[in-house]
Amino acid sequence: MSLSKAAARQDAKPAKRPSAKPAAAKTARDFAAKAARKPRPPPVEVEEAMVVAKAAKSAKLAKSLQEAGEAGSFDGVSDAALQEILAAAVHEYGSRIEDGSEFKPFPARRHVTATDVMVISTAMLKAVGLQLFELGMWQAWSGKH
Repeated sequence: MSLSKAAARQDAKPAKRPSAKPAAAKTARDFAAKAARKPRPPPVEVEEAMVVAKAAKSAKLAKSLQEAGEAGSFDGVSDAALQEILAAAVHEYGSRIEDGSEFKPFPARRHVTATDVMVISTAMLKAVGLQLFELGMWQAWSGKH
């Protein structure tokens, strides 16, 4: 019996060790599957339509704020909403200036007093933990006055 068991062992194929190739193929398949699941960017026409829609919303918001300002009453705008509007506007203005745009922060037809600017500038510096000295240093170092 032991002879037949030994013969059976010799006839049996040796067990294959796993190679790196199947793992690499599996990884490539996994990568391809993940890439296929990623959302694709919208077609240019859809992206352009989204830009137009955002511009229309922005224009509507700007007109509403302008009308409220001209009427002298922002009663319908809560403090939290005004904070969100201001934060978004300041961030966008800063981004555009950093990207090379050159335009003034206020339209020529809009009257903003020096006191208005000092009040909001002081509040904004305080909100982000900056002192006036640091603003002066940044302007001197960056050449942005």
